[in-house]
Amino acid sequence: MEKITDHVDQGLARVPYQMQDKPKYLALLTIFLERWQEVENAFWDLFVERFLDSAENDQLGILGFIVGQPRNGLLDDVYRRYIRARIATNRSNGTVEELLQIIRLIAGNDEVSIRAIRQDHATLLISVTGAAVTAELQEIIRSFLFDAKAGGVRIILQSADVAPDDLFYWDTTTWDDHYWASSVE
Repeated sequence: MEKITDHVDQGLARVPYQMQDKPKYLALLTIFLERWQEVENAFWDLFVERFLDSAENDQLGILGFIVGQPRNGLLDDVYRRYIRARIATNRSNGTVEELLQIIRLIAGNDEVSIRAIRQDHATLLISVTGAAVTAELQEIIRSFLFDAKAGGVRIILQSADVAPDDLFYWDTTTWDDHYWASSVE
């Protein structure tokens, strides 16, 4: 579907030959076609600005309100990611794949590696590596996972607040002080 931007030109091009030299008819037709162009523009703006990919500022805030995601002063691109994550959270059945997808949507970074390891009964260890995860971002991920997980499931979120290249560890079971794990219950 494409926006029509030239209703006046298209309409005047279709005027029958015998009416092309009638200035009053052409003026009246132009008025009607200009009004129709205004309607097209208004509907197109309404149609396009309500999509998550193209919404900005207040329109994005309205979409966030509808799905239950507060703005909290976020920039449009970050807020758009969180709205997508909130939609996935709202629709989640708590499966491992859905939880990992929510983290990917929040992180918005292809370099992030996310692994899920099933532990004891109803416990899942989720490891987020490949990029620095600040304490603030970890808290945001925790809040989304809390809303998305199935009842009675414990999630342990493990991440680092430094880039992987700057992290030193002896093996994959011993993490230095930059790694932390927190529980989502």
